[in-house]
Amino acid sequence: MKPIQDFQIEIINNQDFIPVDEKRLSALTEKTLTLLNADRAILNVLIVDNEAIHEINNQFLQHDFPTDVITFPMHDDSQLSGKQPLEGEIVISAQMAKEIAETVSWPALHELSLYLIHALLHLCGYDDLNEQDQKRMRKKERELLIATNIQPQLNDPRWQDLE
Repeated sequence: MKPIQDFQIEIINNQDFIPVDEKRLSALTEKTLTLLNADRAILNVLIVDNEAIHEINNQFLQHDFPTDVITFPMHDDSQLSGKQPLEGEIVISAQMAKEIAETVSWPALHELSLYLIHALLHLCGYDDLNEQDQKRMRKKERELLIATNIQPQLNDPRWQDLE
């Protein structure tokens, strides 16, 4: 018997660089969590511009630059296999998504979806601190993009040399 899923996802859109369909993004989050075998989650997803994510990156991580996505887990790793829900805050730069999407020739919303999937992988225990982990994470990102009906661009260097 499959466990009952309980996903509480709040999408907060505080930018105007790309139009965001909160229901579609919430559905993508739920589908990705299901594919990652999560059955309970409490998540807040904040979509901002480069200025806002730069400020958050500097304040919380002491990185003085804008970035694509920041993940704040609100659980410890021991909860991942327990009865506690997966909890976290995700901050995504839509402005960065738009800029990068233009360089790899795909829709900005696809790029933003990639950032969301990347953050969910972090919440589920994936990391990208070394080359081997980066490759493992990129493979999983590509797999999840395809499973959620987003086709990664073949000419995008991020999907090269993953085998």
